[in-house]
Amino acid sequence: MAGGPSWFLWASMQRKRSWILYQQTTGSSKTMTWTAC
Repeated sequence: MAGGPSWFLWASMQRKRSWILYQQTTGSSKTMTWTAC
């Protein structure tokens, strides 16, 4: 994993999207994506 501002931006975006997915699919197996930091 290469560190850097671009990676941090991507990670934050992924986390935000995963959070939205988690909110939309509460109680579903999609919660696994949210736990992935």
